[in-house]
Amino acid sequence: MNNLLGSKFLSSEVLTVSDKRCRNPNWTDHEIVRFLEILQEEDTMKDLMAQRNKQVFCYVAQRLCSEGANKTWDQCRIKLKNLKSQYRYVKDRVPNLDILDLEDEKVVKKLILDCQGRGISSASIKHLKYLKKFICKQNLLEEGDETISYYGTTSVTPTIIEDDPISSSPSSPKDTSNGTDNADEDTFFSEPKTKKRKCDSNSMSSVQGEIQNAYRFIENFNKDMMEQFMEQQRKSQSSFLRWEQERFRLEQQAMERWRQEARDHEKTALWHVLSCNDSV
Repeated sequence: MNNLLGSKFLSSEVLTVSDKRCRNPNWTDHEIVRFLEILQEEDTMKDLMAQRNKQVFCYVAQRLCSEGANKTWDQCRIKLKNLKSQYRYVKDRVPNLDILDLEDEKVVKKLILDCQGRGISSASIKHLKYLKKFICKQNLLEEGDETISYYGTTSVTPTIIEDDPISSSPSSPKDTSNGTDNADEDTFFSEPKTKKRKCDSNSMSSVQGEIQNAYRFIENFNKDMMEQFMEQQRKSQSSFLRWEQERFRLEQQAMERWRQEARDHEKTALWHVLSCNDSV
């Protein structure tokens, strides 16, 4: 890969001294997607993790330039930094982001609605699917490199054995220096296993923590929805009771008026009857 980078980055140096007027600081959606796809290539990602950042970004800028997107290596570096910041910003507000399947359109639509409800701009979630692929692949490679680096130390020969040829001779098993070398060799073999177990334990703890955060998020969400529903029910019930009381009051008033009118009519009729009898 180093030879490959050498040949690629020789030509990519042209990009760093090209006319700035030819470079476009704005990024289209297609350019961002291609940028992340190039970064996800195994050789590119390994060199990025090996701290060859400028060389990698020069190579990526050259690839983009060959496809019609004129970007400098520094623009690529800043863009990746901004994209990672956007991902962390969304992840802090959506704790279960890591366990969501962003390949599922229904899940993505629900996530967009959830983000809009949390005040997250659409620009921050536009490229989440490609960002998550890149970050997950980077994390996997980092875990693999840690494992290799731990076990790679087992092939290192202690310097005491190299400096003392007698200690490596099979005819002197009781030599004190040989016993020291064996103890050091045991340390070389036992330490990586401990670190590997610790790494696996940390990874499992991280996954369990994310799952617990997701469950807490769902529980809190359901609790909030239930509280809102119960509050709405209480308001509806209170409004219904007030309406019933008002209806009952109006019915009582109407009934009282009808009774009063009936009594008045009865009195008037009785008065007419009495008047007729008097006249007779």
